[in-house]
Amino acid sequence: MAQVQNIRFMRNFKGVSLRAIAEETGHHFETVKKYVEKDDFNLQLRVNQHRKGKLDSFKELIDQWLREDISAKPKQRHTAKRIYDRLKDLYGDEFNISDRSVRAYVAKRRPEIQGVGSGYLQVFKSENQECLLEGLKSIFEHIGGSPREMV
Repeated sequence: MAQVQNIRFMRNFKGVSLRAIAEETGHHFETVKKYVEKDDFNLQLRVNQHRKGKLDSFKELIDQWLREDISAKPKQRHTAKRIYDRLKDLYGDEFNISDRSVRAYVAKRRPEIQGVGSGYLQVFKSENQECLLEGLKSIFEHIGGSPREMV
């Protein structure tokens, strides 16, 4: 980084030409030109485009059934197979999705909807008292209060 700053200083404040800077520093002319013109040397990451899946139009209905299952008796709850069969009956030929896709989605969503194993994750840049206290404050705001006693 010091080389980049030196090259920029020579160009912007001393008025030295790019070719003279290249000869003096031993860098290639194109490298010197890049250092002078470019401010950010980080690679630009492409944003992943998420395409709509076949199951997307049915996810809301599946989630509704899974939410209703929370209050239902255990034997009355939907299995992934039952959800697949129900969707097949409701939509017929319009529903051309494999049962494996439905099973994978239900296996992923059921714990999220029921709140099983849900936690609260935070990442901090350091392990110090400031980060600990900021984390506790954030957790207490998330759960809507603070405990009476901390061990």
